[in-house]
Amino acid sequence: MASLGSSKQLHVAMFPWLAFGHIIPFLQLSKFIAQKGHRVSFLSTTRNIQRLPPSHHLSPLITLVPLTLPPVHHLPQNAEATMDVCTDDVQYLKKAFDGLQHQLTQFLQQNSPDWIIYDFAPYWLPPVAAGLGISRAFFSIYNPWLLAFGGRWFEELIKGSRDRKKMEDFVAPPKLLPLPTNICFRKHEVKWMLDSSSSLNASGVSDMYRSGMILQGSDCMFIRCCYEFEPQWLTLSEESLHLPVIPLGLMPPATTTNVGDEKDDAWVTIKNWLDGQQKGQVVYVALGSEVMLTKTEVRELALGLELSGLPFFWALRQPAGNSTSVELPEGFVERTRNRGMVWKSWVPQLRILNHESVGGFLTHCGWGSIVEGLTLGHPLIMLPFLMDQGLNARALVEKQVGMEIPRNEEDGSFTKESVANSVRLVVVEDEGKMYKAKARELSRIFGDMELQNKYVDDVVQYMEKHTVMFPWLAFGHIIPFLELSKFIAEKGHRVSFLSTTRNIQRLPPSHHLSQLITLVPLTLPPAHHLPQNAEATMDVRTHDIPHLKKAFDGLQHQLTTFLEVESPDWIIYDFAPYWLPSIAAGLGISRAFFSIINPWFLAFLGRSPEELINGSDDRKTVEDFMAPPKWVPFPTKICYQKHEANWILDGSSSLNASGVSDTYRSGMIFQASDCMFIRYCYEFEPQWLTLFEDLHHLPVIPVGLMPPATATNVGDEKDDAWLTIKNWLDGQQKGQVVYVALGSEVMLTKTELGELALGLELSGLPFFWALRKPAGSTESETVELPEGFIERTRDRGMVWKKWVPQLEILSHVSVGGFLTHCGWGSIVEGLALGHPLIMLPFLVDQGLNARALVEKQVGMEVERNEEDGSFSKESVAKSVRLVVVEDKGKMYKEKSMELSRIFGNTKLQKKYTDDFVEYLEKHRSSSVPHQVVGTME
Repeated sequence: MASLGSSKQLHVAMFPWLAFGHIIPFLQLSKFIAQKGHRVSFLSTTRNIQRLPPSHHLSPLITLVPLTLPPVHHLPQNAEATMDVCTDDVQYLKKAFDGLQHQLTQFLQQNSPDWIIYDFAPYWLPPVAAGLGISRAFFSIYNPWLLAFGGRWFEELIKGSRDRKKMEDFVAPPKLLPLPTNICFRKHEVKWMLDSSSSLNASGVSDMYRSGMILQGSDCMFIRCCYEFEPQWLTLSEESLHLPVIPLGLMPPATTTNVGDEKDDAWVTIKNWLDGQQKGQVVYVALGSEVMLTKTEVRELALGLELSGLPFFWALRQPAGNSTSVELPEGFVERTRNRGMVWKSWVPQLRILNHESVGGFLTHCGWGSIVEGLTLGHPLIMLPFLMDQGLNARALVEKQVGMEIPRNEEDGSFTKESVANSVRLVVVEDEGKMYKAKARELSRIFGDMELQNKYVDDVVQYMEKHTVMFPWLAFGHIIPFLELSKFIAEKGHRVSFLSTTRNIQRLPPSHHLSQLITLVPLTLPPAHHLPQNAEATMDVRTHDIPHLKKAFDGLQHQLTTFLEVESPDWIIYDFAPYWLPSIAAGLGISRAFFSIINPWFLAFLGRSPEELINGSDDRKTVEDFMAPPKWVPFPTKICYQKHEANWILDGSSSLNASGVSDTYRSGMIFQASDCMFIRYCYEFEPQWLTLFEDLHHLPVIPVGLMPPATATNVGDEKDDAWLTIKNWLDGQQKGQVVYVALGSEVMLTKTELGELALGLELSGLPFFWALRKPAGSTESETVELPEGFIERTRDRGMVWKKWVPQLEILSHVSVGGFLTHCGWGSIVEGLALGHPLIMLPFLVDQGLNARALVEKQVGMEVERNEEDGSFSKESVAKSVRLVVVEDKGKMYKEKSMELSRIFGNTKLQKKYTDDFVEYLEKHRSSSVPHQVVGTME
């Protein structure tokens, strides 16, 4: 079963690059994921899967999925991994690898995994997976310093726009590195960086382009590293890549990983030989399966080992893609027979390194080999050749756990003397004691299985993270909760979105949702006076909303049972379920209130949770609410008008049919939540956020303004309505149309409707009016416009009585102003596109929103009677004309465009949502849940 706190078994697809130095860590990660009870599909080519360790070592939760590697010109027959080809032919292997795209896409379409974890190579994969709603992680088996050297930004990698073009640019740390380091390439290593990785090859793209596209399209990056070793590089990677970088730990192996058909019985012979050597004297030499030494390099290394006079065990495998045998110097094997062993097939490396006779490890500095060597506390003699190996060597030299064999700076050649001197210095000379001590010191990190396993546990928990969303029954709340759910799911976390059956049926089409979002329908219990099938505020009149709240409170039992069964990490709720925080706390679930309402309204409610709960607010008259509260410590004109203040006195503070007041609900929510998330940002009136945090002693985390990328369709209407609307808008002058929309819940009186219509007519301006039926109206009821209005305005006005694609309309060049009810979602959309506002507020926070925006000079309020809130056709016409076409309106347009740089700054707002998800990931309730056994009814 899945691990504690995640009752759903995840399905994770793994897709490594065709190199066993990549395949084995991917397989190792697959085992860790399977150990946590999740299903893994491990995809690679047929021959590579056949060469994996015996399947009896694998969990039954891991399925090996063979793919057929397509043939490619110049790629040798049966070559399916880098160990099968020489370095020059790897480009053809990449071309064949790209040919797996169709097979992999079919697998993803048919199996719908929750996650896919991939390597640097399949640059085409992230958009494919994103289109299928699959969470995407890049697993880097390389260290973060190579990523820092590759390029600071995705664009640099993709466009090849780096300013480093010469060899000299790479033999020093990059200029933008904010930390002192000696980690850099040598001259002889730079050629790979300039040519092999940055240039086009037979596959058609460079390795840099592949990496850039992978980083750009991933939700996060997993990396084989840990914060106890060089943490500053991990931090630098996350800051420069703007991507969550999640360390997997060092993944020290518990057993050997055998690639090929050779068996561990080779160990018997090897162990007998090692048993005959002195303790701590043997040099173990292994340069991996993919380093191709030249004949000269083989000779110098062999003669250097001989010259050292020390016993050695040399794992010398056939060079990658080379059919010729390895030629050792004549007489070498005979001369060193008494103290050396050359082994030309697979070796159980971890067992050898674990033998007490081994005193040093001569390595190519592949990260997997380094981890194994330092796990067992061995000092290193370093001879790097490829990719990141040189940078790894420099990093470990800085850590004083060994030394590099000196080489010619220009061509990388080395001599037998440099080999012999390095080997002796590290293994037997006094200077080597420092290396041994430092290596043993690092082994307390590299070999700490509890520490390293904790990293893997955290990664699996990252993938498992489960959040429950429970909005109030109003689509002005439900849609922002759904948008927030999408942000959470985009980061790879599971979301259960709970609402009533009918409301879920009225959500946008589910193909727009990530597969990590589960829509959970709850049955709304009947309530006296609540109309049949009424499950949202849009289904009822204002005076019936207390009955909807009473029915909503009846969801308590169903929700509690769901939480008991699912044990989510977080529950995020609205203002209404005052009974929920204490239930969640008892189950050890972290609790957050998500406010879609602005902080000035929350500050107006009261100065403390206790005041709201006890009803001890000393403001008792209408006049008390017509000025800012005395606890607001800064100057502001934000306050209620007289006709609005009755609502907060009567509607929110008094008991209603649900049995409790709205202020009581809010106080209970504020008092018992771990934090508050709010649809807001610090770039707009930040003092209100600080005030609320100070008043209620609650962490307040803004999630940004959440400007939508697409329209949010509530109901069954389709976007094909947009064709008719667009044709009409295309026929209007640029910047002249007044877009009128008062939301789905404002109920205009017949008089208000008439004055608004006649005011639009009187203005003489073209208008598009999204006029839906009033909340709670029946099918037989119609919206009654003034007689003859439609005919008189037919040439310049359109009244649309169904759902409209609001964002598309606001984006059209013909729109010059937005007449709005000042719901916060509508304001965000309008100001994101730089439109000045004509404000006609009606409910809850809308009046306060209007005052705040008047202060910001982004529009004006329609003038109204202070006592009853009535307005005239003249006040509507005057406001519309002033904002859209008169000279004074230029100021409103300029200020709106200015604010659009905040409201419409998707990069800024996305940073807020990223930080919000990071908060979810890093904070967890300290409550210990009581044991609950239950099933969903």
